[in-house]
Amino acid sequence: MKGVRRQMDAFEKLAAQGPKRLTQWTMALLAGSALASSAAASEPGNRDAGCLQKLAAAGPVSTFDDAIKALPQIEAKSTYESTADYERRLAAASGQTSRPILLKRTPSYVGEGLSYDADRRILTIRPTAFGAGQINFSMIFGMGPPGMDPFASAIAFGLEARDVAKENYEANNGFGAQVTVTQTTRQVHALWEQHGKRGDSPFVGNSPFKPLAAISMTPQAARDVIERGSVTLLAVPKAPFKKTGLNAVAPDFRRPRERIDQVTALIAYVQCAYLQASDGSVIAAFAVR
Repeated sequence: MKGVRRQMDAFEKLAAQGPKRLTQWTMALLAGSALASSAAASEPGNRDAGCLQKLAAAGPVSTFDDAIKALPQIEAKSTYESTADYERRLAAASGQTSRPILLKRTPSYVGEGLSYDADRRILTIRPTAFGAGQINFSMIFGMGPPGMDPFASAIAFGLEARDVAKENYEANNGFGAQVTVTQTTRQVHALWEQHGKRGDSPFVGNSPFKPLAAISMTPQAARDVIERGSVTLLAVPKAPFKKTGLNAVAPDFRRPRERIDQVTALIAYVQCAYLQASDGSVIAAFAVR
């Protein structure tokens, strides 16, 4: 309250000096606010120092298939194995594969999760650029404990989705009319760590569905990042390392399209996500919670 009182006293003194002095003070205040807003937009702290160090120490980028093949095969828990024994076996296997791996993400389309405002010269980066919230894992990993969300809030990232089959079939919609349904089967690769609390973001300091960063950038640099840049994620595999399953999106009366995803998830502790230019320079590095 004392701070507010001091501001009111200063305002009253300026008003007593005449309208011109008061106007000058007001314009200076607005200019300062505009500069602060501009700085906040162009300097978002988008290069996490810890993630940059981990990237420098990481090995070359690995393909998803090569990463899966290099991991040991874990025998499923048997009826005669206690949960404690199974978890000890998983912990022992995880201890043998503690080296981080760097995986490249293939976007669904050029510039996914990225947008550029040429007037403001700002590149906006959203979580979808790294595949966050792209896959509903409930059919593979279950819904988790109460309050958890296996979709947008999970610490999980879609790495690649490729169509492997497409066919049409006839069906009746909700109104009884016959429609042609297009069924698409996709092969999906993903990173999975764990369920997240509903409303959380996979990224440290980020709110779900809000941009991760807004970076000041020339049009030429933005075009390079969007059209020729790359996205990678750094993760440490953890046993049982892999899980496969199907995720289906059923057709409805508005969208006569059905999608079946054949998902292979690499189970890992996901540490960082990187956006890089075509020359390999790091544009942004974000820590994963």
